Amino acid sequence: MRRAGPPGSCSRIADAAIVEDDQLSAKLIVRAVSKSRWEVAASEQPIERFEDMPAEVQQASKSLTQYALAMQGAQFLEFKLAILWNLIETDLTPRRPKNIEKAFRPIARRVRHAFQKASASELRKNLEGKVDNDLLEQVSELITVRDRLAHRYLRDQFVLPAPVYGQRMYDEMEELIGAFNAVNALIDEETERVRSAKSIGSDELLPGTEELTRTLMYDDLD
Repeated sequence: MRRAGPPGSCSRIADAAIVEDDQLSAKLIVRAVSKSRWEVAASEQPIERFEDMPAEVQQASKSLTQYALAMQGAQFLEFKLAILWNLIETDLTPRRPKNIEKAFRPIARRVRHAFQKASASELRKNLEGKVDNDLLEQVSELITVRDRLAHRYLRDQFVLPAPVYGQRMYDEMEELIGAFNAVNALIDEETERVRSAKSIGSDELLPGTEELTRTLMYDDLD
């Protein structure tokens, strides 16, 4: 089992995510990047172009974009863990029942729980003894990171040395983006290994399975 390598540069991702928008204004900018570090205030003068914003606001925008990309990686981590666990637990022997939804109903509760309710920690626990321990260790580390990002990271920035949402945050998020991407890629490799071991090819997928999967992931079955 190989470990994820050192995170690569993701600055181009952030740069691509920050595009010029004629509708852009600074009506809600964090005063921490310019005046008080504790209040959110409205700008009196709308700013039409990103490059015309104060340097501190530009940096804050880039850092917050990096934060969004890191949280995206965390959400994909949970999603990929749910896929892997369900693939391991589900009998994928090709069948062609008359009513595919009825045939899948015995596993519907587990699948729905995995995608709609289960936490990353629960999914990781469910995979113990079923995938490589080294991978699970890396997943555990990133779950801890994910919890920090989701519950207190932005708030913590206000008690750290200024500037809030500055280059320090940008660099940290860039590293975390790389870490999430690397571990997510390892989960994809493990998922493919399990799929191959079960000899499930795309030509064996049943008609209607894709739509049923979306239903299980995002909706309720009657």
